[in-house]
Amino acid sequence: PVVWTITADIPNEEVIDGYKIVDPLDSRLDYVSTSVTLADGTPLLSTDYVVSFDEATNTVTVQFTAAGLLVLADHTDTQVVVVINTTVNEIGEIENVAYVYPNEYSFDIEPGEPGGPTPTDPVDTKWGQITIEKVGENSETLSGAQFQVFTSLADAQAQTNPVVIDGVSVWTSDANGVLTIDGLRYSGWADGEA
Repeated sequence: PVVWTITADIPNEEVIDGYKIVDPLDSRLDYVSTSVTLADGTPLLSTDYVVSFDEATNTVTVQFTAAGLLVLADHTDTQVVVVINTTVNEIGEIENVAYVYPNEYSFDIEPGEPGGPTPTDPVDTKWGQITIEKVGENSETLSGAQFQVFTSLADAQAQTNPVVIDGVSVWTSDANGVLTIDGLRYSGWADGEA
């Protein structure tokens, strides 16, 4: 699972005629769900915005309704926070950029054009695989060797909290002494920082 958090400013206007956030997700991400809040804790009702997901383009859109636009206009000193939950379906370095459309005029303008949406800073997540060959003292391959992955030395030493991928937490070497574990997050890389 990977969670993408989009934090966007609210225009300092008495009347906000349109506001939406669009996130075209990478094809290596499966969409799960979206939540929308204001950073200052102001409650939003389900009638204040509409979340839609376009399967054909893998795009999430959060668009504020007329009622929601009134809430935003009353809270221009805070930010909109959109949290999109996804699942990685393929290894690699996956980048994500969302677009904030601060008014109705911007809705019809392509990203990068004057007056169009503002892109968020790109963020990424990095996923890979590891292949292990288990050999004996005389370099013979050993089948049936079992391995687990842990995210900390303490967990490894205590044999607690193993990594679980697709319901599997123990991997076994094949007849050639080889096993591959897919879907591991790059070690030492989290929340956009090494």
